[in-house]
Formats: sequence, C-alpha cells, structure tokens
Amino acid sequence: MKIVYKNIYCSSDADNVLELLKKLTEDKATMRIAIFDDDPDILSYLEKIIKPWGRHKIVSFKSVMQGYEYLGLGYDILPASRIDLFLIDLAMPEVDGLSVLKTLRSHEDYFDVPVIMMTGSRKDDVLEEVFQSGATDFILKPFNRIEVKSRLRSALRLKTAIDHWKDKEKELLETNRLLMAANQNYLQLTALDGLTGITNRSTFDKIFEMEWKRAQRNRSEIGLLMIDVDYFKQYNDHYGHPAGDDCLRRVAHALEKSTSKGGDLVARYGGEEFVALLPNTTRRGTYLVAQLMLRNISKLNIPHHAAAEIDHVTVSIGAAHGIPEVGTSSRNFLERADKMLYKAKDAGRARIEFEGQLEVIAGS
Repeated sequence: MKIVYKNIYCSSDADNVLELLKKLTEDKATMRIAIFDDDPDILSYLEKIIKPWGRHKIVSFKSVMQGYEYLGLGYDILPASRIDLFLIDLAMPEVDGLSVLKTLRSHEDYFDVPVIMMTGSRKDDVLEEVFQSGATDFILKPFNRIEVKSRLRSALRLKTAIDHWKDKEKELLETNRLLMAANQNYLQLTALDGLTGITNRSTFDKIFEMEWKRAQRNRSEIGLLMIDVDYFKQYNDHYGHPAGDDCLRRVAHALEKSTSKGGDLVARYGGEEFVALLPNTTRRGTYLVAQLMLRNISKLNIPHHAAAEIDHVTVSIGAAHGIPEVGTSSRNFLERADKMLYKAKDAGRARIEFEGQLEVIAGS
C-alpha cells in the first residue's frame, strides 16, 4: 500500500517526527492478542478461532516468564509490542493466572488492557476473586465456540473504545496545553511595552498598587524613581524617530540592568519617561540604584548634539522613599517622586533629586 505524506507540520524533535510517522502508518485494524496457557491444544484451539477474523496478531506464551520478558515486566527492557487483549489460564503450573493478572494491573502499560480469564471452575468464590483482581471477563472450560468468539469480540470492541477515548483525552490535553501557552504568551505580550520590551504602564500600575499594600501590611520600606530622558524632543527632531526609538530601547535595557533584586521593576511610563519600583529597599539603596542608572545611561555614550549643555544622552531622576502608612495613597507617593523629577530637570538635568536631606548629586 502506498502512503503519501502531505502537508505534515511537526516540531524538529526527532521523537515527535517518529511518533507522527508511526501513527500515520499504523494499521488500526490490527489487534494484538496475548495468550498465557501451557496447554498447546488450548493455544491451537484459540488460534483457529481468531485467525479467520483477519489481521489480528496472536502472541502465545507457554511459560509465564517468557511472557513477562516479552512484555517487559520485571525486566529493564521495553515491551516488544502493544497488546490489546490478554487471555490468561487461571491454573498454570509455574505461576497462577491471578498472579499474572495482578502483575498486569500494576503496570502502567497494561492496567487498562482487557483481560479474559480462562477457567474450568464454576465456583462463585473463584469467579468473584477473578473479577476483584481486575479481570474484564471470563471463559469457562470446556470452551463453547460461540461464547469464546462473542466474549473475545466484546473485549476487543472495549479496547477499541478505550483507545478512542484515550486518544481524545490526549487531544484535549494537548489543546488545553496549547491554549494555556497561548494565554500565557498573550498575558506576557499585554504586560510589555511594544517598543522597548520592558513592562508597560498598565502592568506597572497594578504591581505598584500590590507592592504598596504589601508594604503597608508588613511595614516595609519602598523606593520609587521617576526617570526622564533629557532633551528627548530635540533628539527626535535632530536624529529622526527611528533613531529616537532605538535610543529609548537602549535606555530601557540599561535601566533594567541597573536593578539587582528580583522584586525590582522598571517600566516605561509614557513617551521618554520611565519608572522604577524598588520594594524592600532602604533609602540609601534607592539612591544607589538611581546613581547607577545615571552612570549606566551615560556609559551608553549615545551622541546628542542637539542638547543644550551635553553631547550625549542623559536622564534626570526624581526619587521618593518611605514606609507606607495604612490609609495613604500610592498615587501620592508617585506624585512625590514626579515632583522630584521636575526639580532635577529645573536644576540642570542629568542628576538625581531625592526628597529629604540627601544632597543633589550631579550625573557624571
């Protein structure tokens, strides 16, 4: 039979490719039936019933240990092939059929494969134990040909249904995984600024409010920096908007690299303005981060010949710090940092203004 593979899209992972090809070429009509019985006449009888059905493959074991090795039970090897139905004689000299049944039910590859037990006993307690041990059905000896055929076909239909629902479950799990991944990607994309790739303002506002309330509950310190690129309008006018966009990206990444703690957050606040949130940070720590930001932006050495006093891109920073009191507003805290930013710009730019007793520190 010729199989044409057309429009197959899969990952580069070799295992995934092999699994896909296996699914495409596998003959779903072929069912593999394993028989555990030490009586060659029984094996011959069952084979004569099953073979006329078509493509079903029969694997017979006169020895339990032989079957265990083939199935990979108790051995550090993989099973030789998939099994869709087990026929197990209840009374075998080497290992009794119930022990084989319990072994199969304890293995992840066979716990849901239909098992038909073959027995000559009609005692209720024997049949009850057979079902309690996990058997799907039983066949009484001596065999009735019609009964054997009917019970085998019922078990194989059950296995087909089980496989169908397992495939559906895998499809649903994969669909759910893809949806979760897509949702995670969407959340990440909506949390980031499209130009610079750092956190955007709306996400910052949410995180800032959460950190503010956390600091109120824990009576912990919090620092905030408002940062503005100096003479950015002149930069855009002189170098053009593409160069301005590149400048903002480089500034954003330099500001992010200036923070050290996992909870620190740098976001684009709007235009050429950025903000840095520093939870659990002392007053001195807040100042040191701001100073490092000044230094790192200056080290970028981005030419800016349209600026009045400088020849490269710099930033001005307004800093606020405190321990939030219950009932106080995060918005008010932001306004305090913003007020310091305007003070830094009025004082000549390229510097930090920190509310309180810290002196003005000019950028180098």
